Amino acid sequence: MDAPIDEWISTHHVCWEIVPTRARNEGGHPGFELTLLALCGGGRIIDPGRSECHVAHERLAEIVSRVVPPGQPSHVEAFDAAVHLRPESAFAPEVELVAELFPEPTAAARVRSEIETALGRLGVRAKVWWGAAAAR
Repeated sequence: MDAPIDEWISTHHVCWEIVPTRARNEGGHPGFELTLLALCGGGRIIDPGRSECHVAHERLAEIVSRVVPPGQPSHVEAFDAAVHLRPESAFAPEVELVAELFPEPTAAARVRSEIETALGRLGVRAKVWWGAAAAR
């Protein structure tokens, strides 16, 4: 049985970033990318094709579905079978999920704010899980 999402978020030190994207939707509106990162492999470099990494990507996609406002289309990029190493996480291997969103320009700030608030309620941290390196 899967762990409850809030427990999984804490165990895997899930972090988020939101950045503008150069891409535009069919209507010509710019959007933004929501990136979620989760520890994979318990801090050890592992084969990124392991089922553990696939499961992490699936759980991150579940988080996206929980935080994107209803009716707001989003596109989640496919699992890329790679671990990502960032100085913010002491170069521990992380699975990355990127979701593209293209809200109407008049709603972009509201959509971003709603996503950030929902991520906070779930316990997802902005950019870095402070103390993550010390926890290993």
